[in-house]
Amino acid sequence: MIDQNEANHLLELSRLEISEDEKQNLSKDLENILKYVEQLSEVDTDNVEPMSGGTFNVNEYRKDGFENREFKRDDVLRVAPKSDNGFFEVPKIFN
Repeated sequence: MIDQNEANHLLELSRLEISEDEKQNLSKDLENILKYVEQLSEVDTDNVEPMSGGTFNVNEYRKDGFENREFKRDDVLRVAPKSDNGFFEVPKIFN
C-alpha cells in the first residue's frame, strides 16, 4: 500500500505541490495503478515474441528528390520569422 510518506516523497521527486485532499486521492490512484500492474504481471507471455517497438511501419521517404535540393542561407533567413547573425532566432525554453 502507498502510504502518505511515499506519496510525499514521489511529489517531492516530481517537484509537484498539491492539496491534502489531492494527496489522499493520489495515494488511492497510485495504489490502483500498482494493483493493475500486478494484475498484468499474471498474464502468461511465454510464447509471445518480443517487439522492438509499437508498430511494424517502415520509414517512408520522399520520392520527389527533396533531399537533393539546395537552399541558400540568405534566402532561407530572409523568410524566417526571426534571425540573428546568420542563424535562426528561437524563443528560450530554459531560464
